[in-house]
Amino acid sequence: VVRNESRTFIVDCDGLQTRVLGTEFNIRSYAGHEPCVTLVNGSLEVSTENSHVMLQPNQSATINAAGLLTVDNEEDTESITCWRDNRFYFDGQTLRDIMTEVGRWYNMDVMIGSNSHLDDRLHFRGERQWTISQVVEQMNMISNAEIVIDGNTLTVF
Repeated sequence: VVRNESRTFIVDCDGLQTRVLGTEFNIRSYAGHEPCVTLVNGSLEVSTENSHVMLQPNQSATINAAGLLTVDNEEDTESITCWRDNRFYFDGQTLRDIMTEVGRWYNMDVMIGSNSHLDDRLHFRGERQWTISQVVEQMNMISNAEIVIDGNTLTVF
């Protein structure tokens, strides 16, 4: 987006309104998850019907069920912005969260055959141009779970 002082740029998603003030940021909004905006550089004004915050770099704002904003400090925004460089980067996320993101990227369903390893926290780096087979092969090497591809479904055992 080209900067234009006479025209305000606002992103509105799921009750979370982000007013852009010359910045670099990321917004995540998926069904079933709280929308979240993370500021990398610059400044952002984030608001809901019930609250309003100004974000500083390396902060994230999330809207909760009551419509209030919570602000968290992000030690590293690489895992949030790596998609721009066509990469996966997960640092301490659960296998459940990683598989959800991988399923979204490859437009595949994720089925849970066993819950025993879904809360395991993993570190994973990969390239988004890899085939799903390459991603699953890497995930199987670093996790205690077994991930199987069956058509358009990833099953975690």
